[in-house]
Amino acid sequence: MDYPNGVRLKLLGRVRVTDDPEILEQLSLPDYRARIDRGFLIDVAAFDWNCPQHITPRYTEDDVDALTAPLKARIAELEEGRPGQT
Repeated sequence: MDYPNGVRLKLLGRVRVTDDPEILEQLSLPDYRARIDRGFLIDVAAFDWNCPQHITPRYTEDDVDALTAPLKARIAELEEGRPGQT
């Protein structure tokens, strides 16, 4: 899901579950300390970039801060001249 650009990748495939130690070693991450019991291997048959029609916009805290910074600055500017404000 790519929320900022309003697109998502849909995959169609078949999954295989494995507990083969050699495959699990290839799938493991060096800093991941937990023991891996099984892996899922997906044979992708098709994919499609979906249209944004039903993707709900989502924003990070940094996105919201950047978008609202000018508004907050303007509010602070307007409140500077008002008596009784702290």
